[in-house]
Amino acid sequence: MSRSRLAAVALLLPILVAPRHAPPAPQFGYEYSVKMICGIGTTSNPARVSFGVVPQTYATTVNIANVTDSVIQFDKGIMLLLPPGAQKEQFIKPISKDSLRPNFGLATDCSDVERRLTLNGNPFFEGMLIIRSSWSLDVTAVYTVPGGVDVEQIRERTTF
Repeated sequence: MSRSRLAAVALLLPILVAPRHAPPAPQFGYEYSVKMICGIGTTSNPARVSFGVVPQTYATTVNIANVTDSVIQFDKGIMLLLPPGAQKEQFIKPISKDSLRPNFGLATDCSDVERRLTLNGNPFFEGMLIIRSSWSLDVTAVYTVPGGVDVEQIRERTTF
């Protein structure tokens, strides 16, 4: 074999024998856990799912803003706790993969999350919206009930 062919094989050999792996999963160094409470709380049957809350209408909107100079990738998931309730542990159900351009924001609200869930006719749900991001975000929750509103800045957790 000629010297030039040997050089070409030597250059290509690491590429040809390298193991095939899936691309690495995004490293999310920031996480936000936002309480969500949505729908009509009632203690009457068959909607006993909201037993334990004041009978009224609840709504949550989560505002997410990117105030950096880079595009930020993030995932959202919901840990639906009521229903089922009754101290049954629940997993985080992925609901979307999103990105935000610099100085842009978006809102996730009850109707957005509800479209992605199977509630079996229940007029109420509560749980935790989990946001995992590659960079720091501004996350604010807005909670409303008839005659009242509360706004909460959500603290980030670093996971690295």
